[in-house]
Amino acid sequence: SAALTGFALWLPHGTSAAAASRVVRPGRGRVLVVEDDPSVRGLMVALLQDQYEVREAEDGEAALKELLRDPPD
Repeated sequence: SAALTGFALWLPHGTSAAAASRVVRPGRGRVLVVEDDPSVRGLMVALLQDQYEVREAEDGEAALKELLRDPPD
């Protein structure tokens, strides 16, 4: 049987003046890609890295560790 795969990609629609003032790294937002399939994760990172500072995690546990290590803005 075929396995179903999916992903969610959330990108900002726009930036308000208040949100822009909170950006730690001017000019580049940060994205955390969480995906257990290395090839899919690599593709997502490759697609996003020109526009965003991309971090990656292979599962939820690794994602939580990454968020604790470097919390979002």
